Amino acid sequence: GKASCFVGDDGKVHYSFPYFDGTKVANTKFRTADKHIYFRKGGTEFLYNKNVLRNTDAVLVVEGEMDCLASYSYKLKIPCLSIGLGAGTQRLSWRDDFANVKAIYLAFDNDSAGRSGVMKLADVLGRDKCRIVRLPLKDMNDCLVQRIEREDVEACIQKSMSVEQVEIMNALEAIPVDEPVLGEKAGPILEMVAKRPITELEDF
Repeated sequence: GKASCFVGDDGKVHYSFPYFDGTKVANTKFRTADKHIYFRKGGTEFLYNKNVLRNTDAVLVVEGEMDCLASYSYKLKIPCLSIGLGAGTQRLSWRDDFANVKAIYLAFDNDSAGRSGVMKLADVLGRDKCRIVRLPLKDMNDCLVQRIEREDVEACIQKSMSVEQVEIMNALEAIPVDEPVLGEKAGPILEMVAKRPITELEDF
């Protein structure tokens, strides 16, 4: 991906991110330093750095363009692209874009919108191909700015979890700490765990 900046009529610095489809710029996203975001009128593409999907078996998907650029600053072994519409928005057509990718690593923001959005995107792209990455900070760009080591980021990708594992973890984390026993929650959680392969059950 590429990015550039210019001073708009409002006197503010605007950053622009071209969304390529092949050699054609199919959309451009603009944002100001105060995070006002807008797309070029009539733009049709909403996957930033989409061209990496043409020749890869595995891809890292993040929530913003700066996170995508941060992943390349890290020189990660896996190519990266960004969802341009925010964590809560998915398009069914994206399933076709990712059709030839065998492993999709989803590293959305570590907030409620990101945690919810990543599960919805996995449903669109295919749960069996998706792995959920939990970064040590809010997002990839924060990791870069706060000088998290590349090895630590790569370790998070290697320790990624299946969608089902994340659902189990979310269910466990939602149980109040002061609850003496799991009670009625135990049945559904155990049933979910029982559906996983033995190798994964050992992790729990």
